[in-house]
Amino acid sequence: QVRPEAAHNDKPCRNIELNIGKYWLNKIGIGIFVLGVGFLIAYSSRYFGHLGPWGKILTGYLVSAALFYLGGRLKRNEKMVNFGHVLTGGAWALAYFTTFAMQHFPQSRVLESEGVDLVLLAGVAAGMLVYSLKYRSEALSGVAIFVGYATATMGDVRFFTLLSCALESV
Repeated sequence: QVRPEAAHNDKPCRNIELNIGKYWLNKIGIGIFVLGVGFLIAYSSRYFGHLGPWGKILTGYLVSAALFYLGGRLKRNEKMVNFGHVLTGGAWALAYFTTFAMQHFPQSRVLESEGVDLVLLAGVAAGMLVYSLKYRSEALSGVAIFVGYATATMGDVRFFTLLSCALESV
């Protein structure tokens, strides 16, 4: 027979586990996934070298589009709204990194102008801002900004990296 005190003491532990699973593991998972795709775009040459720079950039945008689609679908389900926002935040972060990689990584360089890259990054950052304000989602904003910073600093950290991270902060 279970005593009422034992059942009561078990509940806070269950809430902590539930909160970790509901709010933290999915954010950690999408962060690792986006970083993995970022490394694929930025550094892969041995196994994915046959894709070429345009193939790598296209891969980044296609994975980002898939995350946008899945996030949008999951946000329609009342129980999956948080997870949908996390996937959408990962999609924005990957779109930001892919745009960053278009000029800053030799394996995926398709742009020669940092100015054009900065305008494109500003467009992605503006889209991210409008989207996160529309849904008022801390999860979306937090994941997108954190993973955007992490992926932007994967290459050579220069003044442009600082400028692009400042743009993302806005």
